[in-house]
Amino acid sequence: MAQGRLYYVRCQGRLLGPVSLAQLERMERRGQVSGSDTVSDDRVHWCLIKEFEALHPGAPGEADTTPEGDAGPVGGGGAATQVTPTAPQPPRRTPPRRRFQQQVRPVLPAPVVRDDTTRVQPPSGQRPGMVTDGESGGSSSGARWNPLATFGLVGGVLVLGVGLLAVGVVVVVSRPDGGTPANGGSPRWSQEESADGEVTLGLPADALDGIQQEQAGQNWCWAACVQMVLRSHGFDRTQAEIVRRTFGDVRDAGASPTQFLATLDNWQLSKNGRPYSIHCRPFARSPHLLDIIQELKKNQPVILGYAHPQGGHAVVITAVKYRRDSRNQPVLTEVVVRDPSPSFAKNRGKRILTPNEFNNTIAWIQIVAAP
Repeated sequence: MAQGRLYYVRCQGRLLGPVSLAQLERMERRGQVSGSDTVSDDRVHWCLIKEFEALHPGAPGEADTTPEGDAGPVGGGGAATQVTPTAPQPPRRTPPRRRFQQQVRPVLPAPVVRDDTTRVQPPSGQRPGMVTDGESGGSSSGARWNPLATFGLVGGVLVLGVGLLAVGVVVVVSRPDGGTPANGGSPRWSQEESADGEVTLGLPADALDGIQQEQAGQNWCWAACVQMVLRSHGFDRTQAEIVRRTFGDVRDAGASPTQFLATLDNWQLSKNGRPYSIHCRPFARSPHLLDIIQELKKNQPVILGYAHPQGGHAVVITAVKYRRDSRNQPVLTEVVVRDPSPSFAKNRGKRILTPNEFNNTIAWIQIVAAP
């Protein structure tokens, strides 16, 4: 296996890859893979990571077979020169590699872009000139696609942020006394169907522009997404407050589903002097299209995390496009998200989720209202 090749890793029943050697080294240092996992460059011949020569020089079974005192060619040409060392050669060391960093500018505290007390209260239903986040208001682009209808849960520790293995979240806020939800600032969904039969269903773009937030820390994509969803329900909480509630202090770190539950479940909030509470529960599967449609029709944006070899990222689903098949079942063609990364600040975070990103979602958490 050579330095420039791409590799595949079998880890806890999962097949990861393709990844470069540098990415594989980072995954091993972070504990995402262990020495007992296997690696291959052709998915036919496998070896243990702890015996992989490219990662562990001198590993069992792949030790250097050059006889002592017989050096290889030097300078790339001519005959080999015999060298008799006068002292034992020091062991080879793999130079430390720079830790993976997302292209995110750390800024504290998280900026509140504007006062949305009026912008996030559009009337329910469709109105003339109303643009949903799924419509082409000059800020979205991308090819249409047809992802699989269902996905299996892949085991492992799920962490949002650098090192994420993915999680999705739906937030619903209600009065604990059975009153109406905290919709004083909740955007209202709408739906349109084009002449060619494509349906666009989502939340209004103007309201989402008002709640959009950039992540304030390198690993705070999850906190920024929680902040956006809470703001959609009229609760303005900073990312630092969300992180402090999760960890007990302010640190630049990702969060697992367990930590999400501890952060959001039974969180008592107040608005205009009235108490509200939020609750959550996990699902050991990825959300189907019908799940997303149902949540958007409840005016509830969906937090979605997706995995990739270098780590992961969290975004907020705000709209979908789909068509009906011959059995009148919806078939997904496009997913629109608000991304907290500053890389998408020009479009206020709005972008099209790629098929690969959506297909790499492996779990989600529904946060529902108390009865």
